[in-house]
Amino acid sequence: MVNVWLATALTVTLPAGEILPLAPADAAMVNVLIAKLAAIVWLAMTLLKVYVDTAPTDTPSTRTSAT
Repeated sequence: MVNVWLATALTVTLPAGEILPLAPADAAMVNVLIAKLAAIVWLAMTLLKVYVDTAPTDTPSTRTSAT
């Protein structure tokens, strides 16, 4: 990979420091849409959680045998 480098004398920066934006900022709308999508996916996945019934198991003993 080769990086192109121009000397600062050859770089055009007119007018000094003024840059027009390319488009209006839409970051707030994007974040809201992502948050809404995350909430919808969370709700769908929570509603889809299904617990499979298993056979009865022995209750664990808290006693130790006296041998």
